[in-house]
Amino acid sequence: MCGYICICFAGTMALIFVTPSDSTRAGLFIAFIFMQAIAAINTAIFSILSRNIAGQTKKSLAYACTLVAWATGNAIAPQIFWDSWAPRYVPSLWIHVGLFGLFIIIALSLRVLLVRRNKKRDDAQRQPDGTVAKTANLHAFEDITDLQNPDFRYVI
Repeated sequence: MCGYICICFAGTMALIFVTPSDSTRAGLFIAFIFMQAIAAINTAIFSILSRNIAGQTKKSLAYACTLVAWATGNAIAPQIFWDSWAPRYVPSLWIHVGLFGLFIIIALSLRVLLVRRNKKRDDAQRQPDGTVAKTANLHAFEDITDLQNPDFRYVI
């Protein structure tokens, strides 16, 4: 996901710093296309949700909250493009850069959190010889959350 954000970031920075002219038109169009890489992240977000949340109620609530956040973002996004900033909307593009940075911070924080939770669970199931006990997924079909299931491991 961070890789796709870097592509979006590169496109946005090109739109900010390259002055539009006949000779830069094609490059700016390509930069704009780069900004559309953000759409690829949607699949990754839903993949993370499906693989890292257990419990039917918790999973349904997470999907609903994600959908509401996505819809809210889509409703708010056009509001950062003010007429007074036309025709290049440079302040709007800087807001995009800030949001891309925030997304990277959240994605990396989530990764650190999931790695720590996996390590904590592995440590709890570590045998005296240092190996991690293989579990038979005894709780796999119970409707319990990922926090309640000691056998659950997060996919990173």
